[in-house]
Amino acid sequence: MSKNTTAILAIITILFVSVQVKATSRVRVIWYTNVSDESGGFIGALEEILPTDWFKEKYYVMIVKSRNFLERLDWYNADVLVIGDNGFPKDLSTFKGHLIVTLDSSISTLSYWLTGSNGNKVWWHYKERGDESCTVIKGLSLTLNCGGDPAEIREDPPFAIEELKDVILVRRDSGKAIALYKTKQGFYWLHIGLIVNRGKNDEAISEIIDHVISAIVNRAPVAGFRFEPSSPTDLDTISFVDESYDPDGKVVRCEWDFDGDGHVDAEGIKVSYVYERAGEYIIRLAVIDDDNAGVITEKTLRVLRRELPDLAVKASIPSVGLELRALNVSFMVSNMGRKGSGKFTVVLLVDESVVDEVSIGYLGPNSTARGVLVWASPSQGIHSVKVCADYEGVVEELDEGNNCFEGSVEIAPYPKLEVSAPEGLRLEANSTGLLKALVRNVGRVWARGVEVSLTLPEGVEPLTPLAKRLGDLGPSELAEVEWGLRALSPGKHVAEIHVRAVDMPEAKAYVLIYVARPMPDLEARLVMPGVAEEGYPVNVTAIAINTGKAGSGPFAIGLYLDEIFYRYKTVKDVRSNGKVATFFTLYEIKAGDHSVRVCADVFDEVHEVNESNNCAEFRFRVSKVPPRLKVIGFYAPHDVVVGEDFIILLAVENAGSYTATDVEARLILPPGISLASMEKASKPLGNIPPRKSVEVTWSLTGKEPGEYKVTARITAENASDVQEALKLKVLRPALLELDVELFDVAGSR
Repeated sequence: MSKNTTAILAIITILFVSVQVKATSRVRVIWYTNVSDESGGFIGALEEILPTDWFKEKYYVMIVKSRNFLERLDWYNADVLVIGDNGFPKDLSTFKGHLIVTLDSSISTLSYWLTGSNGNKVWWHYKERGDESCTVIKGLSLTLNCGGDPAEIREDPPFAIEELKDVILVRRDSGKAIALYKTKQGFYWLHIGLIVNRGKNDEAISEIIDHVISAIVNRAPVAGFRFEPSSPTDLDTISFVDESYDPDGKVVRCEWDFDGDGHVDAEGIKVSYVYERAGEYIIRLAVIDDDNAGVITEKTLRVLRRELPDLAVKASIPSVGLELRALNVSFMVSNMGRKGSGKFTVVLLVDESVVDEVSIGYLGPNSTARGVLVWASPSQGIHSVKVCADYEGVVEELDEGNNCFEGSVEIAPYPKLEVSAPEGLRLEANSTGLLKALVRNVGRVWARGVEVSLTLPEGVEPLTPLAKRLGDLGPSELAEVEWGLRALSPGKHVAEIHVRAVDMPEAKAYVLIYVARPMPDLEARLVMPGVAEEGYPVNVTAIAINTGKAGSGPFAIGLYLDEIFYRYKTVKDVRSNGKVATFFTLYEIKAGDHSVRVCADVFDEVHEVNESNNCAEFRFRVSKVPPRLKVIGFYAPHDVVVGEDFIILLAVENAGSYTATDVEARLILPPGISLASMEKASKPLGNIPPRKSVEVTWSLTGKEPGEYKVTARITAENASDVQEALKLKVLRPALLELDVELFDVAGSR
């Protein structure tokens, strides 16, 4: 085989790496050629290119010499079709084999379509022969030396074949060309271009076809192996493990060459070997499959000397941990070399960051050092953890690949407890109160053994135990705690609430406790009618109640009428739990809705516990009333003398909201009293406006002595009658008598 042919075969071998076709012991090949010789072309000229003896021995070959290839009705069952002349089948969809090979002249008189993966279609049709090359598939840079026969593009092909893709071109320096196509149907199409040498038994063509068949039909095994340790030293036992496989069969034999001398040193899937001297060695593995296909792979192995220290680390890394709880990692460093080490450090790395380290001054050959490294505050999550000796690389070692021991740890979150309490608590000196708090588990794990305690300052003493056990709290669970307190001394104090549980940091909360001196607490109450009449006064009673624990001292109670300050009154003092009533009168209130508000300590003279309840408010309504006559005065002398004239006075007021019209006053006299001369009993008073009054007088004369009742009746057009009576006495006139008696000086008559 020529060098050029060898190059082609090497390239083709690479091209078939991804092919998966089960190998068979005897491949059925149909080799077709037309025996006729037609003038003007090369038809029949390939008759001499027949398989060599070795080709026919290797494959099951049927040679067909016929002008019409289609006479072979079972052609589609062949594994390989080799067509050396015309008669190409029109319908390839029935072909069940793996490969179709066409030689140069096999397309000289037929036309067919090729479809490239870029969608361009070219119709091959040879018209004449020359020495120039032509582009077969436009746009894919696929060029075959087609002897100058032009590639003509036609619109309507006489027939079509399967679409071709994965088009590959391999050229030879001699000018021969191989175009290999993988069809959509799955088989391969190999076209061998211009054949320069048409001599008898052209082995080049047979070998090309043979190599392509081997690559498609029988795939070679894939060789590979590994060895341990990765950096061995002299006197180490090295384990070699075969990792080869056969894509289309099985590996039946593994042969090992450990020193590159070409001799088999061991056979088997897993073998071992010891090198007595340091150095570099070529390790070769030959693998043979069940089709007797073989392949060789090799690696270079460097064997080190044991004249240096060799630090190897082993560690015990916990697989789980808890957030914020220290994680201890115990380690062991062994010097497996033949020389002692200098000073070095052993470090603990978490996610490639150093969290702890220890120093080792010296480690002799075949000696061991042990210790413990600590990750003080683990954080939640999954972390990479490594223990490394000589992390800074200050010790020259035989092998640094075993200086670290690596693992992973999952850090679970710690329980998270929150405590909520009031920001401030107000108490009075010598009084008691309750402090309440809520403890909630806001984490994702159970909090075990939860305890709550309270720290109190001076000035406040507990009435209940300060420490309380809550037990276990699950996620989102809460518990309420409370403490009874007694305030001792006034002032501002800070209490601390501490929450503790297993495997978690302490949670705290602070509460400000205000302790005040005893103070009064004034509360206002209001008593008054809900409805009043226009023109009439309204009485209001304001009550101040002291619910505090100290007397109030003097203060003022103020009254507001329709939000306008009306008046105030002073209260000297209201003792603790006492009350005082204060009275107000409202005058001249017009008709309509009104509001009254009374406030204790209106001038803010008293320091109280609570000033929000110092006022009380009430709304009332004043209604208009019809004219209402009222006698506001009816006067006469108490005693009169018979025959003497005297005056009687009557005053009438309209107490209504409207004018009283046609008001008239009439005296009703008893028999012993009469009107004076020219006097009338009835007198018109006219119209009396609201809240106005008029006066009227009569002159009377006493006729007969005695006691009498005089009545005045007042009438109006739009008001009810009213009357008033008074009593008086009519006396007789006085009679004077004179009695004279005479006495002497001595007093005798």
